[in-house]
Amino acid sequence: MNITPLNTPAATARPPLALLHGWGLDGRIWDGLLPHLAALAPDLPLLCVDLPGYGGSRYSGEDAATVARQLAEQLPPGCTLAGWSLGGMLAQLAAIQPDSPIARLVLLGTTPSFVKRNDFVAGQAPALLATFTTGIRALPAAVVPRFATLINQGDSRARDINRLIKPLTQEPLPEKAGLLAGLAWLGELDLRSLAASITQPTLVIHGAKDGLIPYEAGQWLAEHLPRAELLTLPEAAHTPFLHDPAGCAAAMARFAATGSAQPLAAATTPIQAG
Repeated sequence: MNITPLNTPAATARPPLALLHGWGLDGRIWDGLLPHLAALAPDLPLLCVDLPGYGGSRYSGEDAATVARQLAEQLPPGCTLAGWSLGGMLAQLAAIQPDSPIARLVLLGTTPSFVKRNDFVAGQAPALLATFTTGIRALPAAVVPRFATLINQGDSRARDINRLIKPLTQEPLPEKAGLLAGLAWLGELDLRSLAASITQPTLVIHGAKDGLIPYEAGQWLAEHLPRAELLTLPEAAHTPFLHDPAGCAAAMARFAATGSAQPLAAATTPIQAG
């Protein structure tokens, strides 16, 4: 795992905002958001976390629990951790580690369970993971670009977002072993029983048009995490922070500073964004 500073604010005592990517696309996925964060909160230190196998970090057989422990051990005290998709699932695990340094969570396009279960329908059929696993074993260079297009289907700004993330789908790709491990984690993790233990203030950001992790999964998190609020982007799919980077940056910067994206509203009141 690599944790890289993205900026060097002048003397500041503020705890950082750490950005954790999801499956298939490394920390560069945040590039469209960073200028907006820098403009809105120039004194906020920003960190990019690359999972094992991504961004030049080597995968060494870590499981999801190990990655969560590493996050809790390596992130600075008082930080806000923003996790997207698989990164958001790992962020939930990191938040409940003993002596976790994470003071606040931002969960973007994520879920307590990626796959459908008998009592949880807001997920994908396990067959989808099996298809991606077969493809990654055979030819990652074909699967990652297809995944990058899939995640933006239904987004009103899909063409612009696809153009923005296309460079991330070309060489160098994440390590095959890291990609396969991430798919295994997506199939294994069911975090619903842990929700009550995540006591940090949490901002859930979800696109209503998300076809990969349904909007209902984000609603579940907002309803079951004790201190959560929900920001809904009605026309966004799986990358809400690229659909509306200015709006998401404003909410995230406010949340990192105050623990709420809407200081005058009740904690679970949905916020609508365009």
